Amino acid sequence: MALDPYAPCPCGSGKKLKFCCADLAGEIEKIQRMLEGDQPRAALAHIEHLIAKGQAGRSLIDMKAAIEVAIGDLNAAEHTVAEQLRLEPQNPSAHAQAAIVAASVEEPYDPSGSLRPNSAARVAVGHLQDALERVEESIPARVLDAVGAVGQALLGSGDLVAARAHL
Repeated sequence: MALDPYAPCPCGSGKKLKFCCADLAGEIEKIQRMLEGDQPRAALAHIEHLIAKGQAGRSLIDMKAAIEVAIGDLNAAEHTVAEQLRLEPQNPSAHAQAAIVAASVEEPYDPSGSLRPNSAARVAVGHLQDALERVEESIPARVLDAVGAVGQALLGSGDLVAARAHL
């Protein structure tokens, strides 16, 4: 499926694809086809190849982190998100990606229902708050994904009231 040049850019900049990552549109389409064909590792390898060639666009780094989370490689995703935040500290999608990674860390169920100060769910809430504070006009899709991921993490940690609020 062809990308709409007037759709929001997948990098989360808030700009249209045509005015942001247009030079990567063909590669983004190729990666999306790989993902639709259930080939996440091939898509990840292609992204890493493009980055090695010096085509490290914001969209590619965001997609790389999302794929790493999807395949369960949270250590790699943490490194990718750290790089994403270093390159674009004001990008709400980067902070949302950090929330998704933190929310993906499995913790034992806490029957008390109170979050420990350094729990993964609490860290995820902090990153989500950072993402929401940086949204200017419309909420990027990655931020909406993070709201759901944080809600699920809160539910898994036993904090039902906060989970309900997020979900």
